[in-house]
Amino acid sequence: MPAFARGRIRLSQSVTVRHSVLSPLASNDLATYAQAITLMKARSDFASWEEQAKIHDAHCHHRTPYFLPWHRAYLHRFEEIVRMVTGEPQFALPYWPYAPSSQEEDSRRLPPPFRDPASVLFDPSRNAAVNSGAALSSGTCDPSAAMQYASLLKDPQGQGFSRALEVQPHNPVHVDINGNMLTSFSPLDPIFWLHHAQIDRLWQRWTNDGGVNPGAGTGWGNTKMVGFSDTAGDPSEPRAGDLLDTSELGYVYDTDVATFFGGSSIGLLDKERVMSDGSRIEAAAPLVRLRGGQARINLESRRDEPLSILKLTQESPGRRVVLRLSGLTADRLVDTTYDVYLDLPPDTPPNPEGPHYVGKLALFTLGAHREGDHEHHHGGGDEIEYDITATASRLEQRGLGRGTGFSVVLIPTRPGVAYGEPVDSQSEIQIERAIIETR
Repeated sequence: MPAFARGRIRLSQSVTVRHSVLSPLASNDLATYAQAITLMKARSDFASWEEQAKIHDAHCHHRTPYFLPWHRAYLHRFEEIVRMVTGEPQFALPYWPYAPSSQEEDSRRLPPPFRDPASVLFDPSRNAAVNSGAALSSGTCDPSAAMQYASLLKDPQGQGFSRALEVQPHNPVHVDINGNMLTSFSPLDPIFWLHHAQIDRLWQRWTNDGGVNPGAGTGWGNTKMVGFSDTAGDPSEPRAGDLLDTSELGYVYDTDVATFFGGSSIGLLDKERVMSDGSRIEAAAPLVRLRGGQARINLESRRDEPLSILKLTQESPGRRVVLRLSGLTADRLVDTTYDVYLDLPPDTPPNPEGPHYVGKLALFTLGAHREGDHEHHHGGGDEIEYDITATASRLEQRGLGRGTGFSVVLIPTRPGVAYGEPVDSQSEIQIERAIIETR
């Protein structure tokens, strides 16, 4: 059943993660994307590269109340086509995380693979300076004016979020890149799709922060987004109200909530914002769901200089370094334990005897209830702490654990299952926050 069948969006049974194109986690998806462009340029049907651009030319919404939902449907359908032509069912479109701050100037440069003249990601029609690595201006990439609005279309402050986001940063990025991006055939430039994934991400972030979208049952919500087909080439037109939540479409952004783990999947959670005042490093509201798979929570320091975890204790003599997992909940009795590691490199096999090991996450009675009197003991908001001073010291002595960020890795364990392999878990654990601090 196609995702847009009968004009409705079905709730996806699996969730993929759209990663920042600047993250190593996007490398496989970026390679798949490049492969898809080559394959689509060789086609002459509805899934060809040119036909996808023609959809934008003929049907796109700009300066209308449907700017955001139409483009969300457009990207979602494009993602399905990439999966079809490449045979990569887990492909997720990366996004370009341009940001206005002076510390993030590199984020405003065209991502390096798009500047390589030998790559299919290169478009010679662009502004030559942009193709050579010139950064877009802070003003071009600043969404803050849009983020102040409380409603998608209109509120007491003025025009509303949608139009403000279209005005900036959407329009200036198109204009500054120039070439194909300046025209209604802008999807001919491979950076178009990553630019619009960033716009889509900003909409979802605004929604997550309490922004008010029109109701799904309103005239706005019942309006069909036209121009789309399913992977068989048959017309399939979702309604605007079916496009309000990316997780309903089967994807989330790495900076929003989490990857979803289950079955045989192994996923990574990549966070972009962390708070650090010298004694505390905290992931920005991550939500990790564990169902028998691995997870990696990346925590980055805002400091420009490399920082070792042990340096937290050096800056606070006599204090201990603590890892705190908070907001722990479960939907039933937890049937899986997890080993916790600090800064375990992706290419290093997990080893409880190794220097990265922290301890065990075993949530006994969390999610329990008694059937007779329906007494519940769900333990919402439970918290577990680990003293990681010794672990940090071991890493420091080996020259490890240094850099501007840290990671917490969770490995499922169960007797009879090879260590490090996913387990068939019936219970789901949620972790709301991961914090490293001194005490």
